[in-house]
This record gives sequence, C-alpha cells and structure tokens, in this order.
Amino acid sequence: MKMLEISIEKKRKKMLALAEQYGLSAHKTIQVSKELDQLIIIYQELFSKNLIS
Repeated sequence: MKMLEISIEKKRKKMLALAEQYGLSAHKTIQVSKELDQLIIIYQELFSKNLIS
C-alpha cells in the first residue's frame, strides 16, 4: 500500500500547487481534488477491510 500512499501525497501536492496558482475554485484544482478524493476513498476502503495498517 505504500504506492497508494505515495500517490495520495503526490496528488495532494499537485492540488495545493494548482490551488495556489489558479485558486481553490478553479476547474483544474477541483478536478485534481476529485481525483485525490477517489484515492483517499480507496485507501479508506482497504483500511476498513484491514488490508492495510
């Protein structure tokens, strides 16, 4: 699951950079935020099934 955690962190950094450059309500920022949400949901589902700790 380390790869998923790395992906989440990379996506989070990308979202923050976009928010800083274009603003929180910019389409680009929102799109990456949604992608980050999906990664976090996957992580939470795996965690709740005790597949990761």
